Amino acid sequence: MKFRISLIFAFILTILFAACGPSVEEAIKYNDAIVNQGLKVINKIDTLNINFATYDPAKIVPALDAAKKQAEISLGKISKMEDFQGNPKFRDAAIVYLTIVNNALNKEFNEMSDIYQIPDTLFTESNEKRWNELSNSIDKTLTDSYYEYIAAQKEFALKYNMPLIDAEDIK
Repeated sequence: MKFRISLIFAFILTILFAACGPSVEEAIKYNDAIVNQGLKVINKIDTLNINFATYDPAKIVPALDAAKKQAEISLGKISKMEDFQGNPKFRDAAIVYLTIVNNALNKEFNEMSDIYQIPDTLFTESNEKRWNELSNSIDKTLTDSYYEYIAAQKEFALKYNMPLIDAEDIK
């Protein structure tokens, strides 16, 4: 009889501890707050890349400025977020990723914009080569940091039993 009561008591304690933890809905809300800030920056970078294709500095410069501004805003908002139940890993990974994006906007993307402002008569093969080097550097740096950010998100989702939808599945 004592064993049965102990077993029932242990079962009740397990349920209570599980009920005291964060809900899946809370984890989803936290995840979405971080992801939405990242998407705002990515959308601005997409707009910037579209404007790079126009070769028009009058379009490129404002798009670059908008991307820089959004990166600062999003980085600030995520930096002010609390840990999730004492777990800072996902938030910190997002901060690292957006810091790298912000640095790229202020360095490589900025230099690429400067190259596009060189008049056609002064534009050289060396300028084109440099632009391609910068583009490749951005691709590698952002891709590597993005995968680290996504790995942290997947770990967060697994820990809090939160379903993730792959971006390719949303179409």
